[in-house]
Amino acid sequence: MFSVSHYKRQVRQWMVAHPEKSEKDLVQYCEELIPTIDHPSYNWLVTLTVDWFGYHQKSSARCGCDNPNAQTKNASMFKT
Repeated sequence: MFSVSHYKRQVRQWMVAHPEKSEKDLVQYCEELIPTIDHPSYNWLVTLTVDWFGYHQKSSARCGCDNPNAQTKNASMFKT
């Protein structure tokens, strides 16, 4: 059974571990986390995650953070 909470934790950990990765890499990772049978039901979650990732990347660049992962810990979408 697919758990959105587990998905969010895994994505957050992936972002911290791989800050240099692209949106394409993130999509591949997200799709691996969701069982194939559940893809149609959770496609919206991948889309939302990619949108959030883009926002996060822009926010990190705009604030000039030394640690590009600093905002990940406080991001409301991925708080568990």
